[in-house]
Amino acid sequence: MKALRIMFVPIITMVVLLLTAGCSNCDYSLHSVHVIKISSNGTLEWTHVIDTGIDNRVSGFAPTNDGGMVTAGSIAKKTSPCILKAQPHLIRFSKDGVLVWDNIIDYNANIAETVVQLRDGGFAVILDNGEILKLDSDGETIWNRNIGIRPERASIIEIQNGELIVASSRVTKLDPNGTIIWQRSLENEKFGEIYSMIALNNGQGYVANSFSSKVYKIQLNPDGFSTNASLISDNGLFVERPLYKFPDGYSNIYSDTKLGISVMQFDDNGTLIKKYPINTTKNVIQTKDSGFFYLGQYGTKLQPDGTQEWNQTLPVSGQYNDEWIDDLAQSVDGGYFILYDTIVSREMH
Repeated sequence: MKALRIMFVPIITMVVLLLTAGCSNCDYSLHSVHVIKISSNGTLEWTHVIDTGIDNRVSGFAPTNDGGMVTAGSIAKKTSPCILKAQPHLIRFSKDGVLVWDNIIDYNANIAETVVQLRDGGFAVILDNGEILKLDSDGETIWNRNIGIRPERASIIEIQNGELIVASSRVTKLDPNGTIIWQRSLENEKFGEIYSMIALNNGQGYVANSFSSKVYKIQLNPDGFSTNASLISDNGLFVERPLYKFPDGYSNIYSDTKLGISVMQFDDNGTLIKKYPINTTKNVIQTKDSGFFYLGQYGTKLQPDGTQEWNQTLPVSGQYNDEWIDDLAQSVDGGYFILYDTIVSREMH
């Protein structure tokens, strides 16, 4: 089934928004999304506002291998006076901030939760109804498969030969054509729901962090059953940051009850290399040089040891609530993408 094309794009994170029952004019608060691209030294390159006059939201996004990015979220449409219905929506931007394509996904779902770019240049997308989509580079649907989960967040890992691992409340393996090879629950391992999952550099399994702040190393046999699961870390409080890979291991950003936002780095065997505070807001990501970028009063780049490399005043610096930040990510050219919400009160007729 093809995605519907539109000229302007918004997004939303709700199934149905009931504004005021039985009215013809409704005052309501709606979201617009601001997309900002800055260079590797913090200078502004471009901005784009996603606002079609109804409700626009983003659930996640992925940098693309050409220097651009793709957002995943939802767009609202008015189904009757004062009632909005959400539909999954994806938008692709070029490295210069030009809109390449935008798609409303025509499935029985409300939100595009997660998107990743695959090695062939296409995309894998998870919808809130458990549907997995494979799109080509132009955003056209190649296949879709419902895997029976309704994820708040899920990780998509591309492994050999275009096969996919999808990790959330369950772990699912699909072949390149979208056929489910196996699906397993990890509940018996007491993982809790997986927030993010990555493949180890040495090919010897996976590492996952959960909403309960635990970090596990997992080894699966060819049928998807866990042959070994070991608890690596159970420290601190959960922060909505994924695990990050670096050449010799991986790291986990978390909230330490004494030190604040901190990072633990492990080698592929799960041995702790170092642990230290990075004294940032929760809006922090690890960078490709194993340093950090965060958004607070300024946009700030930290070196791997936590010392400041630069800070810059950005269009959103000091002007937002932490909860408005949708996501941060580093682009392939070393720059950074920032997505944040603003709320506008409008009257709908």
